Amino acid sequence: MDLSVVPWKKVGNITYLATSEMNHAVTEWAFKKYGDRHIFCVTSPFDIYWAVQGGFGLEDDEDARDLLWRMDERKSAKKLSLKPGWVSAVAILAFLGLSGYYFSWAARIFFVSVNAFYFLTLIFKAAIFAKGYSRYNYLMREPDISSINGKNLPIYTLLVPLFKENAKVIAGLVENIRSMDYPKSKLDVKLIVESGDSETIEAIKSLKPESIFEIVRVPYSLPQTKPKAMNYALKFARGQYVTIYDAEDRPEKGQLKKALLLFKEYGEKIGCVQARLNYYNRDENILTKMFSIEYAAWFDYMLGGLDSVGIPIPLGGTSNHFPIKVLRRLYAWDPYNVTEDADLGIRLAEFGYKTKITSSITMEEAPIGLAGWMNQRARWIKGYMQTYLVHMRRPIGLYRALGWRGFLGFQLFIGAPSVVFLTIPVMLVMATIFIFGMAPLDWRLSYFALGNLIGGTLLQAVFASVIVVKNRWWKMLYYCPVFPLYWLLHSLASFRSVYELIRRPHYWNKTEHGLSKMVYKSSISS
Repeated sequence: MDLSVVPWKKVGNITYLATSEMNHAVTEWAFKKYGDRHIFCVTSPFDIYWAVQGGFGLEDDEDARDLLWRMDERKSAKKLSLKPGWVSAVAILAFLGLSGYYFSWAARIFFVSVNAFYFLTLIFKAAIFAKGYSRYNYLMREPDISSINGKNLPIYTLLVPLFKENAKVIAGLVENIRSMDYPKSKLDVKLIVESGDSETIEAIKSLKPESIFEIVRVPYSLPQTKPKAMNYALKFARGQYVTIYDAEDRPEKGQLKKALLLFKEYGEKIGCVQARLNYYNRDENILTKMFSIEYAAWFDYMLGGLDSVGIPIPLGGTSNHFPIKVLRRLYAWDPYNVTEDADLGIRLAEFGYKTKITSSITMEEAPIGLAGWMNQRARWIKGYMQTYLVHMRRPIGLYRALGWRGFLGFQLFIGAPSVVFLTIPVMLVMATIFIFGMAPLDWRLSYFALGNLIGGTLLQAVFASVIVVKNRWWKMLYYCPVFPLYWLLHSLASFRSVYELIRRPHYWNKTEHGLSKMVYKSSISS
């Protein structure tokens, strides 16, 4: 597929080879394989792709689903055991047994443990945010992309997974890709659709996009997830570099060139360039405002802070850029992990690759309703749980691969958030009981609990205020005090995530696009 040539038919001892591009590499390959017993037939790239998909679709689909599992099943979320180990089981049973006889002490131990863990995560988040803030100006520096010679640019593959998208969304996507500052002859755009998704296929055809846009139909199989679709399409990628865009994405025009500059700067040791993400419809309602603040905290500060101290970066679901050889070395994405991006970020670090943040930004459409937000967030939390369970199968190996900083960061950035979200209701109830004297407790522990709640609330409000001021989102200043309440929604989503992790771990909660009434703007500043 890299050469864009396939055997078409054989007449006698002569093999007819269909190709879309005659060059030295193609002729050399043909001579080595067939000697002088071959004839070339020039056809369109579209015909080549359809021939390959038709002839090898089932084999390619099997690889898309299970290649990672076959090569290293311990790195796959295909089979997750949620049963506790014997050490954990003994500890839980012992604690429950003691609780029956010493309820007061058991309650104290549990209360102190939960609050100590919560306090540790607060300190960690504050430190990483502060580190990211100190590096903000450096990360946001604008590279000079005018120095890049268009004639020597490599082919760049854009993977665009689509599922039940309407014509409006796809039209916006196609138009934004067309307007990117990159030679069209060097773009290889794969519009990835499920074979039975006639609605999306017809929407694409109605736009009559030029030849750089190619439809890749993914055969139906389970799990029906975004990473499986991308794995399948990766077989057809012609680029030296690969990036992913979602249906509603509006990437900055110079993003591909900015990514290439970072690849050139850091050389072979860099495995990924992650662009910043935010929402163009942030002013739609309170929920979209909260989501935009959260995204700015994550991509503008937290990820930069993680990078500066040597902690693996969990990737965003879109606008991450890879050398294709790195992706293939890692067997691409895990189709059974519903946050395949975070998982791949950890695997990159385990293989010794660095992830760097570019100042370029991609604007997305934030869910405008609570149901849509809950679907998306429950999937993310479930995926973080999957990622943690997968990589903690071999904790000693993970420690050796990541080092003590990376290992500790993995615990606090991947494992801890889910636990914190799940324990927030418990903390609130227990703090109320102890603070108001409804149960006996040392006054210092009562104030520790109260300090945790106040500290966590203030920290989130400070994060929000810094982000709003830094981005000059002046109209959103009034919403900063409300931002801590937004995190209570994560607790609800986390309980749904646990349920789905047990009942349907590989189910992909679809995020609906094209619901916003706001028009995309090229800048996130107001």
